[in-house]
Amino acid sequence: MCFPPERACAGGHARLCRPQTPPPADNQLEMTTKRTIMENEQMSIELHYQSRQTEKLMNKNMVLLEENQDLRQQLALSKQTQEELARRNNVYQKTIKSLVSR
Repeated sequence: MCFPPERACAGGHARLCRPQTPPPADNQLEMTTKRTIMENEQMSIELHYQSRQTEKLMNKNMVLLEENQDLRQQLALSKQTQEELARRNNVYQKTIKSLVSR
């Protein structure tokens, strides 16, 4: 920051005003390009990682869906078996009751 000479003296700063020169455009462009390349590489690595994680989750989801379907089938078969056993039990109880009443 540049101060006019009277202001620099009043503020107690003995700094001279020197022009600030920007870095050469080629050097700045090269640094920006390198930074962009590094950011792109980091994003590529992150994208690859996220892609693998997504694939793992999709595979796990597929396994869980298949397991869920199997469990639903087992539940349906268990209910069917339970109903059949209940019917048989009722028939046996009626048979026993009729045999005992004779």
